[in-house]
Formats: sequence, structure tokens, C-alpha cells
Amino acid sequence: KNLGFKKNTDHINKTEVCSGYIDTIVNELITEGFEPCRIRLSLLKAGGKSVWHRDAEDNQYTVRLHIPIVTNNGCFFECDEGQAHLEADGSIYIVKVNRQHRVVNLGDQDRLHMIMNITHKTHFTKQLQFA
Repeated sequence: KNLGFKKNTDHINKTEVCSGYIDTIVNELITEGFEPCRIRLSLLKAGGKSVWHRDAEDNQYTVRLHIPIVTNNGCFFECDEGQAHLEADGSIYIVKVNRQHRVVNLGDQDRLHMIMNITHKTHFTKQLQFA
């Protein structure tokens, strides 16, 4: 706080990039009772990978919504329970990120996802079972 960093939940004001398709998605999520914040596009270069990390402590429930836009069969989300390829077929994925995880792109094409932190007013996502 002293360094000027904000909590994820403070990133709720739409900016000028929240237009078109992104604005449509955000408005639909809000209509469905979700509270999206810190929306961004994430590019993982071909052959790239993130380091193993966690985005919150074990006891702090934290999920992110992923919408794959461009992907390939060499891309996957990996955690201690295994790995999963997130298809860019219009699907939306809710990923629990308070556990150790990383993303890997073994393909020859860059991967692009729209990612956002979400909470739900009725705590719907807390009732989901994650594999």
C-alpha cells in the first residue's frame, strides 16, 4: 500500500480499452452477477512458459476467468493435479490460481488469452469443483 500498489478489487473502473467485444463480455458478466476486475490480454510467445507460481495463499480463494483467443495444441495450464489445454473455441474457463501453477506453450504459434479476476455476488465460483 505504501508503494502505491492497489488490490485487485480496486481495478474495477473501465478504461478506454474496455470497448467493443471486451465491453460486451464485461457487461454480460456483470449481468450474471460476476464482478470482473483487472482485465487484460495475456500473450505467451511460442516456446514460452511462465515460472511456477501462485497468485494467492492457500487459504485465500482466488480464481481467474480465461477466454482463449488464439492457442495451439502445445499450450497448457499445469498445476500439481495435472495439465489441461484450454481450447479457443468460445469456451470460458475458471481457473483456481491460489495453488502452484504455470502456463506452457510448446507450440510454434503465440498464445493469446483474455484474463480477468472475478468474484461472484452469490459465491457461485466457490462452489465449483476443480480438477
